Amino acid sequence: MLTYLYKNMKELRNNYWQFVIGNLARFGLSALLGIVLVGESVSAVPKSAGVEIAQQGAIDNKEEIRQRAKQIFAEGMQLSKQGTVESRQQAIKKYEEALTLFQQVDYKLGKALTFSAIASLYDNSGEKLKALDYYNQAITLWQELKNLELQYDNLNAIGDVYSNSGAKQKALDYYKQALTLSQQIPDRQLEAETITGIARIYHDLGENQKALSSFHRVLTLFQQLKNKRWQATILNNIGVVYSNLGEQQKAVDYYNQALTLLKDVEHKSKEAITLHNIAKTQRDKGNLQQALTNSKAAVNIIENLRTKVDSNELRTSYFATVQDIYKLHIDILMQLHKQNPSKGYNAQALAASEKSRARGLLELLTEANADIRKGVNPQLVAQEKRLQQLINSKEKLRLEILSDKNKSDDLISKAAAQRFKKEVQNHINELNQLQTKIKTTSPKYAQLKYPEPLDLAKIQQQLDKNTVLLQYSLGEKRSYLWKVTPDSLDSYELPKSEQIETVAKKLRNLLQDPSIQNRSIEETNKS
Repeated sequence: MLTYLYKNMKELRNNYWQFVIGNLARFGLSALLGIVLVGESVSAVPKSAGVEIAQQGAIDNKEEIRQRAKQIFAEGMQLSKQGTVESRQQAIKKYEEALTLFQQVDYKLGKALTFSAIASLYDNSGEKLKALDYYNQAITLWQELKNLELQYDNLNAIGDVYSNSGAKQKALDYYKQALTLSQQIPDRQLEAETITGIARIYHDLGENQKALSSFHRVLTLFQQLKNKRWQATILNNIGVVYSNLGEQQKAVDYYNQALTLLKDVEHKSKEAITLHNIAKTQRDKGNLQQALTNSKAAVNIIENLRTKVDSNELRTSYFATVQDIYKLHIDILMQLHKQNPSKGYNAQALAASEKSRARGLLELLTEANADIRKGVNPQLVAQEKRLQQLINSKEKLRLEILSDKNKSDDLISKAAAQRFKKEVQNHINELNQLQTKIKTTSPKYAQLKYPEPLDLAKIQQQLDKNTVLLQYSLGEKRSYLWKVTPDSLDSYELPKSEQIETVAKKLRNLLQDPSIQNRSIEETNKS
């Protein structure tokens, strides 16, 4: 990017803001807005000779306000880059302050950029309704400024918001508007990405033939662009649609094409997902041994990837996204156990279940015992202690307000409790980032080796003759329960997770019913 900017410095000097807007789609909003001040420092606003002093004074004042707004905008950019909840909130305040000044001098370009920046922050913070409001205001201005790239960018973002919130038809409408603009620009990469969004909407709506047609169109575009990673993603999506249509062999063919490309570009996480898709299709075809080979390969990739993430929080969140890979692996093993009860597949399934749920706790315990703070910069350790104290003290104050009946209904006290809640969350985010930094600079952490979760034999060693361990795994098609004693293992197939969760919800609601709670045990048993 720097090379590109250097080569285009003449254009940058002559018409900086137009350069920024014209290239936003290529570099992204945050990357280009971060260099706005540089452009302003090398571009000069020409002043016409012969202008009356009063007029010149008015022009100078407007220009001063505009420059001040850009400076505040840049401050908002710096805060936004920090990535914490607190810094994002501060960035929004800066942007709103800049927006007021841009509006004061009716500077459309500044207003449009600021609306887009605020919308993006609200979008990333999960405040989707506020994001939509700012996106729509930004689009109006980009239309007036006749900037197709930024109209496209905001229309596509609105489509994403509606798609993620479940309003698929609205999302489709905005994606189609964005597609028209991408073809007018023209930009094949943008066109392909937009058609991908449209295809996924068709898939979610159950319109599989339209989804297939769109995915094939996208595949052609990415083949022309010679983008292997994106080709693999479309190939994968085509495989999913064929699987939904019951054409399992076609699905496997497309998954295998995707797998070849992903190995070429060394995209391990996508490779795991593709192996999972292949295993799922093979299981549904009844090819359990082939399914097992691929599901085991997918699990091995996931296990390896987890060790490369330093943050406990990120490891946990990543692990949550790949639970389906473990659940399928367990289901394949248990289906093999049904065919061959003496081969020990149920014990392997139990071990896989243990892996899927015990990892996070084992890692936390191991790190605690290893004293990974030894040899770390004392300032980092002191900062960690300070943040922990702040979290404890503010959470204590919040709980005191909530537990005090005289304060819990008071609006001022409620507001204070809410403020403490936000501050605690901000401190937790800071603490997570700090603890990741402590780990990466710790000599002890570099030498750390994590223990493996227990297998059947080791679990049984922990049990006495009067103890029984019950462990379960909920799955999409079937669920399982294992009963472990010191000298035996029994396993049971249960209904799918949806049915179990429905029954559990009904039972929970029943137990929370005051009329049930006030009844005696004898009355409850009779009913």
